[in-house]
Amino acid sequence: MPPTYRTSDGKTGILSVSSKVVAHVIEQVNWTRPIYFSTYVEPARMIGLDEFMSMEGMVFRLTRQKSGTGDYYVNASTLERNINERYVYRGITDPTVYKSPETSNLLHNYFIAFVDLCENYMKRLALTWLVRSRNLM
Repeated sequence: MPPTYRTSDGKTGILSVSSKVVAHVIEQVNWTRPIYFSTYVEPARMIGLDEFMSMEGMVFRLTRQKSGTGDYYVNASTLERNINERYVYRGITDPTVYKSPETSNLLHNYFIAFVDLCENYMKRLALTWLVRSRNLM
């Protein structure tokens, strides 16, 4: 019988060859160094580890902690530092710079990173507002 895994929604899946490679790498590394996945990697290739992924910009980092949300965790401080200090956005909006279809698809990941950061800050702001409102009562 082929190796299987259980997804977050309780379904059982069969590991593909690429998923077996991912599982093997995780086993061999054994937390001695970080493991990163590109944000361009299909969620199905993460072999059900979505809740153990930390969004840090153009990469997900595999963590030991489960997010508990059914989805990946947003590491807001690292994500913000990457967006504002590490990534370079030259030529993205320049129409004279040729962008292949693959490049255009990859540029979508910048948008996702910005949205994830904004959503994270909106949730924090809402929580802060709720706490302040409760203290006023």
